[in-house]
Amino acid sequence: PFQISQSISNNLWLLLCVKLGLVVIFNAIPEVVHQRRLDGISALLAAAKFIRDNWIEWFFPLAVLAAPLLLLFPIDFLMVLASSEPLLPVLIIIKSWQPLEAAAHQAGTLIALAGLVLGHWFMLFRAHLFNELEGGNRRKRIYQAGLQ
Repeated sequence: PFQISQSISNNLWLLLCVKLGLVVIFNAIPEVVHQRRLDGISALLAAAKFIRDNWIEWFFPLAVLAAPLLLLFPIDFLMVLASSEPLLPVLIIIKSWQPLEAAAHQAGTLIALAGLVLGHWFMLFRAHLFNELEGGNRRKRIYQAGLQ
């Protein structure tokens, strides 16, 4: 019985790691679908290429938003991140506020509303950032910044 439960636990962690990898690799799918009007395999390939070329600039804002939650609730946040949907990355932000909502049950509606507002702002920010990063590579952006 112990080995069976340990095997299930190991399989669950493996599944969560695979899902976390998919969330990271295909994180830009909503922007690729919305702004470049791609779908299917071409959208997946374009999103993976975009992440490969711009991973520092793309994930830095997410890291800034996620750092406090990761420090406060490391296991809960990683579980939420791994179980999120790559097509709806804003769910990461909304779901990650749930431990705070449980801690402050009286203000649960306000915390959920704050999570929705923050999630909406973050998706607008992502759309603008995608548009800026899609225009060229890192070297070209550094060169253009030096000209100004």
